[in-house]
Amino acid sequence: HRCPKCNLPLPRSNKAFWRAKFRNNVNRDKRKVVALKKQGWRVLVIWECKIKKDLNGCIRQIEKSL
Repeated sequence: HRCPKCNLPLPRSNKAFWRAKFRNNVNRDKRKVVALKKQGWRVLVIWECKIKKDLNGCIRQIEKSL
């Protein structure tokens, strides 16, 4: 929901809608991570772009977190 490193462009039409939607998605994801951590979960976020660039590195990251 909007990788902080990719800086993807907004869709060309209805930019105000998409800007608000993506901002809300990012905020919701942050709230969900906080809630999960409060419940004792370990949270690991791996972005699609990272998987595409370094699948083995992502696998190692998952293995280390277990």
